[in-house]
Amino acid sequence: MEVSQTLSGLAYGMAAFAVRPLAGRISCWAARLGSAADRMQENARGLGVVCPPGASPLGRRMSEARLRGIMEMLRAGTGGPDESAGRVNIPGLARLRKILGEGRGAVVLWNHLGCCDLGLRALASLGIRSTAHADRPLGPLLWRGVVAHRAARGVSLLPRRSGLGPLLRALRRGELAAISWDGHLPDAPGETFRGIAAAVALAARAGCTLFRARCVENGAGHLLHLEGPVRIPAASSARTALSRDLEDAELRSIRRHADQWTLGVRFQFEPAGKESTAT
Repeated sequence: MEVSQTLSGLAYGMAAFAVRPLAGRISCWAARLGSAADRMQENARGLGVVCPPGASPLGRRMSEARLRGIMEMLRAGTGGPDESAGRVNIPGLARLRKILGEGRGAVVLWNHLGCCDLGLRALASLGIRSTAHADRPLGPLLWRGVVAHRAARGVSLLPRRSGLGPLLRALRRGELAAISWDGHLPDAPGETFRGIAAAVALAARAGCTLFRARCVENGAGHLLHLEGPVRIPAASSARTALSRDLEDAELRSIRRHADQWTLGVRFQFEPAGKESTAT
């Protein structure tokens, strides 16, 4: 076990060191792969983003954003202090600290806009620990290194199949529990948003509040939006209505920042209307 962890850490560190000076160039090269860009653009169309027929720069920008996010994950493994807090502006930090001061933690509802990993690391560097359901965008050996690196800095990354138990325990410790709703594959119509309903149910069970969050590029740095706190109603019907309101708000956010939506999985969303036009 120790040998495996050591090898994972070495592979992660070596990959991070190797790609750091080449991150921008690699992103540009990889973004030229038409198939990846086409898939990303189809995701945007599924969300109601209006794209011109034929080739569009939007898919390439989405693909580039995904690659920049992966490079950011690797860059963090080069050793030394985590400088993420200095590159992320967090205007809602005071509200989050006030809620956490009550000792009941908070649920954070993420989507695949920008770089969630960077946002969680920025919060951890400020003393705000978290447990998060996470996708695995890297191979298993590198991913084990990423998980070990984040755990040492206050961010516990868990596979979705681990369930809500670890998240509930994090809330009881007064920490953050993060759920990325749009990474759930819909098994049947209507299940696309089950991650949002799970976040609401988790907050209700823990007796805590919920924040919507996204960490998007903003000039040379990133902006971590923390919208909330959202109080969870006691009545089941009111929680169902809240989940629908959160669905609408999340889709509006993704349409607004479609070129930074990094999810590579195709969904069948309801027709969303012409809220955003991207070229």
